Amino acid sequence: MQSIIWDLIRLELLAYHEYARCFFLLGGKKADLEKFFAQPTFSDAKSTPARPVLRHDNNVRSRTNLVPIDKVRIPLLKALFEDYQDQEFPHRIISRRAAPFPDGPTRDSFQIYTWEISSAGRRDAFRPRNSKHYVMS
Repeated sequence: MQSIIWDLIRLELLAYHEYARCFFLLGGKKADLEKFFAQPTFSDAKSTPARPVLRHDNNVRSRTNLVPIDKVRIPLLKALFEDYQDQEFPHRIISRRAAPFPDGPTRDSFQIYTWEISSAGRRDAFRPRNSKHYVMS
């Protein structure tokens, strides 16, 4: 999960600073992807409402919070930000899923998910050293 979130952050930074259209692709066997999407660090199913890292169930525009709203991810994000205490990060990453390809595979077939990653219209940023949840003591 840490590698995926780091990839999403880097794509958001490109979208914000370089005005690039950025896409994140995730592929694998359908059954493996379903297990992956159900992991607590991905799905955050214990929150109400659930806040998955990326919406895999529909094509609505959604956000991934990097500020400590999603408590299940705080330890993961703290480790991610450990070496980047003075770097500026966005509060959230905006994503929108395209339809998975191919449509309707069997559980043992391969499937690819694609999300467009963008920056929030009014982008707020933070530095981990200024966060009680992410600062390294």
